[in-house]
Amino acid sequence: MGERDVLAARLKSAFVSQPQPKFTAKDLWLGSGMRKGGLSIYSYKGKRIEPVEILPLPGADKDDKFDLSKWLPGVGNQLADECTAAATSPLITFIHCKDLKSQGKVGVPERNTFDDDWIYSEGRKLANMPSNKPGLRIGDAMELFRKVGVKPERAKSSDADKIANHKIEVYARVNWTKSDEVKIAIKQFGPLPASMWIGASWFNSLGYIEEGDWGKLHHSVLVVGWSKENGKEYWIIRNSWGSKWAQGGYAYMVPRYLERYTTDCVSIVDIMGSKDLYPANNWEKWLSKQPQWFKDAFQINF
Repeated sequence: MGERDVLAARLKSAFVSQPQPKFTAKDLWLGSGMRKGGLSIYSYKGKRIEPVEILPLPGADKDDKFDLSKWLPGVGNQLADECTAAATSPLITFIHCKDLKSQGKVGVPERNTFDDDWIYSEGRKLANMPSNKPGLRIGDAMELFRKVGVKPERAKSSDADKIANHKIEVYARVNWTKSDEVKIAIKQFGPLPASMWIGASWFNSLGYIEEGDWGKLHHSVLVVGWSKENGKEYWIIRNSWGSKWAQGGYAYMVPRYLERYTTDCVSIVDIMGSKDLYPANNWEKWLSKQPQWFKDAFQINF
């Protein structure tokens, strides 16, 4: 079992082990742990769900640069109001690529492999969003991923099994006002979808988002890492306005902006499947043809 699997199991156990759960998935937060540099799972109201330490990565916040953009597909252009879908679907692709690469199967696809339109429409439907109120909240997208799954682009909307194969196991919110906790969450679990208030200056950005660039528009991006540029620290964000925006679709954001103007920030801990995205190798093809008793005996999930 890999490190990611162990941590995912801890988080899942911490949530589901409650005899009568007082908290829903929407209530979970990652917060400061007992040891310096660690995170634990908390309820929305601040109560620890279980005394289990998560993310023991002391010193992870001391790196001058950490950038996960190389693990993400190319930046595309979102459709109107689909920024949350465009910010969350590449994250699912990222987790798949990391898991599959660890098995020696695949590199990073050139484009996103999940259906943003489906995420937007089904997420709104699940959240009972009124038709006269456009947009999708990050929390509602996470609930869609947890309860229903995520639709690969090449799958049909009726392919319930393939969609369910991409359910997320656990997600938790991250305290975006504490840079060290954001860094540890990114380094351990990957990029963080974040929603925030933005201003008109974003549309003509040359690649640097300063504190004064906020406004009255609500938007979602993916925080993929951090860097020091000219002696100044920035978050690295992935937008959904195409590769011609800012610096190849990415920009540097001052920490103060994330702290002041963010309204939600989430860490996805793990997802379930990855087999229907890419062709099976010969070994997997052979295993898939074996009788069920054989698969059960050797715990083969094909």
